[in-house]
Amino acid sequence: THEWLESYLLQAASLGASLPDWLPWLRLGLLIGSFSSLLLFAFQALRMVKRPLRRNHRIMLFLLVGYFIFISLSAILTYRQSEVPWINVLDALARYLLAVPASALAAMGLRARSLQARDVSPRLSLDLGLAALAFAFYTLTQLFVHPIEMFPANFLNEGSFLAALGFPIQLVRTVMAVFITFGLLRATQAADGIRQRELFSAQQARLDALEQQESLRRDLLQHTVRAQEEE
Repeated sequence: THEWLESYLLQAASLGASLPDWLPWLRLGLLIGSFSSLLLFAFQALRMVKRPLRRNHRIMLFLLVGYFIFISLSAILTYRQSEVPWINVLDALARYLLAVPASALAAMGLRARSLQARDVSPRLSLDLGLAALAFAFYTLTQLFVHPIEMFPANFLNEGSFLAALGFPIQLVRTVMAVFITFGLLRATQAADGIRQRELFSAQQARLDALEQQESLRRDLLQHTVRAQEEE
């Protein structure tokens, strides 16, 4: 929804159309809401990892904390004595401080789950690995924000990406989103197949146990009858 609304706003601006002042703020709210949901998904993915985080995962977390502090200080130092273009700055900070950490953590969590599922289901491991790789590239795309004065947005932004490669960064984000969706949908189907097989095995084990119990009951009844007849 955010991408559609942003596309509409860009087209309207190029045509010189007059738009209500609240539309850009609605777009920003959708952006922050979507990245907040992504962050919750990333935490859930990490919580599902059974074994403790390995050393490189801990290093990644420390790097994210340092990155968070660096971006915050860059914004404060840039605009402490100048007027703040709130829409563009908040858009950039939403990508820097929400999208980048959330995507990186989601990639870490899915990668760990992929390694855990390798012995259980190669297909599930492959699909989770595909989604993790797409999330890693999606993390890099979020570093290209609207051009603003703060570092690194004044050098690394959507305009510089377009000038260097000739196509917009939104196209790369869309492709990565497609790969993420494809990988997660296939992983969901594979996980459902595993759960169905486990459920069938559990039901079969329960039926076998009931049959064994019934056989023992019949044997006990026959033994009791024989004992009574002998008495």
